Amino acid sequence: MRPVAQAAVVSSHALIFLAPILTSLTAAGLLFAVRFSRDSFFFISALVLTLTYVECVRFPFLHFWRRRLLFTGLPYLCWTLVYFVFTNATPVGSFPFYSVDVHYLASGSGVVDLLTLLKNGYYQLYFVVVLFEFYVLFPVLLLWLRRARRWHVPVLGAAILWQFFYDVAIRRHLFPFGLSGRLETRLIVSYPIYLLGGMIFALHLSDVHEWLIHHVRLVIASTGLVALVALSLDHVTGNSFVAQYLAPHLDVFAPFAVLYNLGATVCLYLLGVYLSSPQRGALLGTSVRSTSRASYGIYLSQMIWIPMLLRLSTRFHLSAHVPWVALAAGVAVVTFLAGYVLTLLLARTPLAPALIGQSATPWRRRPNPLP
Repeated sequence: MRPVAQAAVVSSHALIFLAPILTSLTAAGLLFAVRFSRDSFFFISALVLTLTYVECVRFPFLHFWRRRLLFTGLPYLCWTLVYFVFTNATPVGSFPFYSVDVHYLASGSGVVDLLTLLKNGYYQLYFVVVLFEFYVLFPVLLLWLRRARRWHVPVLGAAILWQFFYDVAIRRHLFPFGLSGRLETRLIVSYPIYLLGGMIFALHLSDVHEWLIHHVRLVIASTGLVALVALSLDHVTGNSFVAQYLAPHLDVFAPFAVLYNLGATVCLYLLGVYLSSPQRGALLGTSVRSTSRASYGIYLSQMIWIPMLLRLSTRFHLSAHVPWVALAAGVAVVTFLAGYVLTLLLARTPLAPALIGQSATPWRRRPNPLP
């Protein structure tokens, strides 16, 4: 599931930077179609984490936190530092095309700005901030869900209701406090259905898997129908009978956006089942495993490539000669491939744990000894 979701993440950011989002319903529709990726990654994270620790009689706190800090926290720290330097660099005309004010970076103001960036998460890195909130609660949630198996359906129902109510309550100012959109995306309470849903999915994996395999057409058709309704709401937003916060392109937590994201996540699972099947062939299987292993590195590095490609596009006036759809698609493909190649290279260095969240891989594997 990871490489497909990662391609959707890169595509959404390419659209945000290169497509006329505010003036084109086509661009808004494309962005809505690929924006499920963020919530899918929360689902995948909860699913994999639960499958990893579900059989543990006693939860291994030391092992759990050592791996979380080494393979998630350390790359977050390193890439936050990279983006802090990158965003404070000034474009220049000659190689290396960027100039860095070292005095500011080492000043007190620079340190404060870096700490603020670490707390909030740079652009796409806020995902890791939410993940660590989830990591804190995960041992308790796993223990509770393992003991309360008969309550899993009510828990999912309550999570869906909260997902809808929470967004509407914030938009209608029903809470005695206010939340900015930036803060809302960085709180774990904004994603209960995907995190709890991923955990419960893992606890009933065989049963849910069989049901989905036998109802593939129903799942795909339902997701497509929800997408059509959601896109239709975008066309009538602002009329007296449609509240503005119900438009998916204006509110990423809108009810129909949530329904579509859930359906798209389930479809992503079915696509993952299809791609990972041995019947697809060895080449495709190797590609899926390789891009899946590189997905975290692609995610971490993507906002280096997209701004550089945007600058290149502006310098050569590509937007005047190339349709924005083709330009955004090209940037998404190049970004994905650049992140993939960078991850493969970093994976074979001692920097692998710090920069891509995985153990280093030797350049040439030793052959297995003869029996």
